[in-house]
Amino acid sequence: MAVFRKPGDRVGPYKISKRLGAGGNGIAYRATDAKDEFVVLKLLTDSNLAQANFEIELSMSVLAACASAYRGLEEHFVPVLALLRDNDDFFLVMPYMIGGSIADALAKRGKLDYEVVRMAIRPPMLACHVMHKVGVVHRDVKPANLLLRDHPARSALADFGISAPANTPLRAPGYSTGYSCPEQMFNHPASPAQDVFSFAATIYELATGIRPFAAATEDEEDQLVGDYTVTHTPLNTLAPNIPHSVARAVDAALSKNPLARPSLRELYQSFN
Repeated sequence: MAVFRKPGDRVGPYKISKRLGAGGNGIAYRATDAKDEFVVLKLLTDSNLAQANFEIELSMSVLAACASAYRGLEEHFVPVLALLRDNDDFFLVMPYMIGGSIADALAKRGKLDYEVVRMAIRPPMLACHVMHKVGVVHRDVKPANLLLRDHPARSALADFGISAPANTPLRAPGYSTGYSCPEQMFNHPASPAQDVFSFAATIYELATGIRPFAAATEDEEDQLVGDYTVTHTPLNTLAPNIPHSVARAVDAALSKNPLARPSLRELYQSFN
């Protein structure tokens, strides 16, 4: 069983300074190294070492792809730097993003201006495009996993805890209520179309302040997403300032039918 840490505790060469938050796969801490530079340590609460090593390999594959064919896109990706063992616990080591998450900005403002949405969403979409090119689906795109270096135009995609190779059977379901599509909830094999839906749900929430299938409880929201007869309110109805090209692409990307969704490239290009 993982031992939770507190400020001042040491983990290998790092000193914990602050708990940042917790998710389904672990607890994140901000820590400092020997040079007093910040990193993020993610305590793996279930010690899923196979997934942790997969995340490291994924990071190496994406960074290698950026170095060879997608130069400059590596800054839009928050890599896993190392796997660290401390007694019986394991930690993933990642860069610290000083600007926090898009979810933090959304919580402060309620919703974001279109130009901020445009700047913040495009870089992570490019990073996800590279993931798809190396054969992996993120499967957990949402505002909390879009991090800021220092400005919305320098946002990056993070948290690969439930990422999986495309088109392979999955042993257990993994999804985030409000952002995941029906076929992901029903544990279908991972596909890029799942990330397209999640990006669309994220864009919808950033622009309107509510999720496309929002309900009083998470269970009710899951039911709305899982019901193929239920559709969302069109984006332009709630956010008339959004360009029609973007609204059409987002609405199509929120289709319950994955074959009706645009590609990630098409969703990205709608912002041009």
